[in-house]
Amino acid sequence: MGFIRHWKCEFFVKLIKKSLTICLWENGLKHFDKYVEKHNGDVLVPTRYVDEDGFPLGGWVCRRRGELDSLPEYKVAELNKRGFVWDVLKYRFENNIKAVAEYYEKYPVTNSKDSEIKKLGIFINCEKKKMRDKDIPYPEWKVEILNKYLPDFSCEYKSDKSFDEFIYYTKLYKKRYGHLNIGCKDVINGYNIGTKRNTLSCCKSLSENQKKELEYLGVYFGNKLEKQFDDKMDLVKQAINEGVIIGRKNQKYKDKNLYIWIMVAVKNRYKNNKLSLSEIQIIEKLVGKSLDDLYCGKNEPIKVKVIDIVEKKEVGIFKSLKETARRMKERYDIKISYSNFPRQKWDSHLEKSIL
Repeated sequence: MGFIRHWKCEFFVKLIKKSLTICLWENGLKHFDKYVEKHNGDVLVPTRYVDEDGFPLGGWVCRRRGELDSLPEYKVAELNKRGFVWDVLKYRFENNIKAVAEYYEKYPVTNSKDSEIKKLGIFINCEKKKMRDKDIPYPEWKVEILNKYLPDFSCEYKSDKSFDEFIYYTKLYKKRYGHLNIGCKDVINGYNIGTKRNTLSCCKSLSENQKKELEYLGVYFGNKLEKQFDDKMDLVKQAINEGVIIGRKNQKYKDKNLYIWIMVAVKNRYKNNKLSLSEIQIIEKLVGKSLDDLYCGKNEPIKVKVIDIVEKKEVGIFKSLKETARRMKERYDIKISYSNFPRQKWDSHLEKSIL
């Protein structure tokens, strides 16, 4: 008898709990519907919201969210039918993105003093900053929502977008014309590529990656003549490594006429003392003779001959006192002053300086 009484007691307790649960569920739905109607369709109930009759609707809603995995399907369906918010963060994010998309559709250029629009601007800038942060991965669910409402959304800075645009049209220019000698007034497909090139050439805020991308593409913002000279010097080094000698009978290397370049551009630099010692040595290897012999000729008198009396060997033959002083400065770090110096004493002065 005691067992039967205990069993009946448990049965009634469970029955009462079930009835209370059903009652609370129905009561919760009733208050939820009332809240939505009262707040013009707003389904996002504040966490601490209490109804007029004392029902803690905010707590009830929070508990339902926590029970999502254990709630019966019919209860989940009932809540979904009412637009119940299961993920508050996702709901708010999606609503903000919708608002931004609607604003962009009406006003492509953002220029508003409205406080709500300013809040949206702050929100979207924060999201861009988060997307640019490589240390913290941007959530996939946010990317999906952005692609849904703002398919052209980009987290890049305006300057980055402008740079990417320049890269696109530069590739197009190179493909169409076969070179990148972009003029100041050049336009391609309505894009002022010449103007943009000049703007970028003065830009000091280019990142290292952007500089490398431009270099890889072949865009050079420095002195074009210096770039051409450096490119030819690279070609000269390749020719030397292959044992090529350039002269009147063998002027070209890889379809480039290096002999004419040596006799014009290099000669001009040499006579104006604009060639470094290493550059002179490299070119002399290419032509198989000294540049003095190449440019001065056999009939031109030799002006200065320098001999190392310690090692008993010829240092070089130079066409002028100025040239000799420059070479001695480069090779031996000797500063020789030849201004107003008697020529008959110059040889002994040079000899003492080298010693």
